This record gives sequence, structure tokens and C-alpha cells, in this order.
Amino acid sequence: MLLGRDVDNGGNGMLERIGKPEYASLSEHSAEMILLLEQILQNNGDPQIAEVGVGIGATSVKIAEKLANRGQLYLFDFNHNVAQLGDDLKALGFTNLRLHGSSKHTYDSYTWQLLKLAKFHQRLSPHGFFDLIYLDGAHTFIHDVGSTALCKKLVKPGGYLLMDDYNWTFNTSPTMNPEKMPQVATWYSQEQLETPHIKLVCEALLDGDPEFERDYLDGRVSPRRALYRKRARQQS
Repeated sequence: MLLGRDVDNGGNGMLERIGKPEYASLSEHSAEMILLLEQILQNNGDPQIAEVGVGIGATSVKIAEKLANRGQLYLFDFNHNVAQLGDDLKALGFTNLRLHGSSKHTYDSYTWQLLKLAKFHQRLSPHGFFDLIYLDGAHTFIHDVGSTALCKKLVKPGGYLLMDDYNWTFNTSPTMNPEKMPQVATWYSQEQLETPHIKLVCEALLDGDPEFERDYLDGRVSPRRALYRKRARQQS
């Protein structure tokens, strides 16, 4: 979900927006995340899960339900969004939440929060911390080159990194194309407006990395997403 702006919830609960026509594009949860989480829970009763970019919480609430207060769910987005979603999830009885909010300052974002977390775990968990990370943020190279590099560091060997909006572009976005939002044409070149940023990030940072392999879950990964698994460390 694009993090160029807050989700306007009108001061009400976030989860109650799920399924409403005006939020149709945000109401579909990631089926891949739930499938992966089910697989992880078969062998790990205390998984560490991260969702970067929460939308209106459609995927977040499904993850929380599957975890059932096992492990921890880390949520990254604007301060307002994670606070409101956190309140909704806590009201449903979920207590295993770790909220990492960002301000609306121009150069603040979830990338800064990931950077601080990576620094914190540098000595505690030098080989990675998360079993599964879902990067569904701004889908622009400005934010997601750095975020992807940090997620690669934060995911455990054997863990997964799921990248959303693989083929998204500004020009094809119904809300962020230059006709709807003219200022984007002053921010990005024509090449950048028509190029899928996440696909390019994956090709540059993940596809050629010997520590990662592309995983298709036997054809169950949507073309809108790309899934990578970090290879298990070899015993010396």
C-alpha cells in the first residue's frame, strides 16, 4: 500500500474500513503471507513477522489471527496508521504487537525505522531476526532500495522476504499517475514514471544474490508479488 500519504480513516477504527467499496483496493489481504505463515508455524511456535506498510490492516489482522499471540508482529507505517491499527488489534485481544511509526517529515519513512532495528540486532542477531517480512510500502526506489537492503539483513537464513507491487508504475497507477497527481512528473523522470521500481530493485539486489533464491510456492505467488527465501547457512 502506497505510503505517500496516510489512509484517511475519518477518526474511526481502521479495520472497519475493510470490505467497503471505497477501500476495495486495500481490502484484499495477501494470501501468500498467510500461506507462508501457516508453513512457518508448523515448525516454529514463536515466529517473528514484519509487515512494512499496513494499508487498512487487511493483511495485518489475518496475520494476528494466525499467530494467536504467538511470536511477535512488527508493523511499520506512519505513526497515525500504526497507532490506529494497533488499537484495533489490541481491542480484538492481540498483544504481541511491535509498532514502528514514522513522522510525516519529507525524509522520514519506514526505512529509518528498519535501519534502527537492523542496528539494534547487529550484535543480538547478526544472522537475521525475522522469519518473514512483507514489504508493501511506497513501491518507489527512493524508499525501497534502502528498505530492501535492510530487510535482506534482517531476515533469518531460511526466512522469507515477500515483495509487493512488483509491476507497479506511476504511469499505470489510478491515483498516482501524472494526470491525477501532476507533481510526480516534477519528482521523477519519464523513465522512472514508466519503470516498475520494485521489479528493478529485485533485479538489482535480490536476483543475483547467492544468499537468496526466488520461490514461487508451486505457482501460488501472484504476479503482483515476488517471493525470496534466504538460503540456510552452511555448517563449517
